[in-house]
Amino acid sequence: MLAQLEQGPGPPALEMHLYMTEAQRGASTMALELARHAAKAEGARDVVTDLRTLTHFGAPQWESVLRDIVKEHPPGTVALFFCGPRG
Repeated sequence: MLAQLEQGPGPPALEMHLYMTEAQRGASTMALELARHAAKAEGARDVVTDLRTLTHFGAPQWESVLRDIVKEHPPGTVALFFCGPRG
């Protein structure tokens, strides 16, 4: 379903930010993260989800994420959908 939303006609109506909050942090995770960002820069799909949206490891820094979204989409409305356990 998410892949269909990404591939819809016209400009995207939905911007996704995906986080794997239980991902382990360490040297191997950071190496994978760098490789995924490099692949994304070349137009490849995310290796975790096969979506165009990049999946981030770790918990989001909400203040920073929301501030960036507001900057990218003025003066539109920003809505947030959250799923998962409480932090």
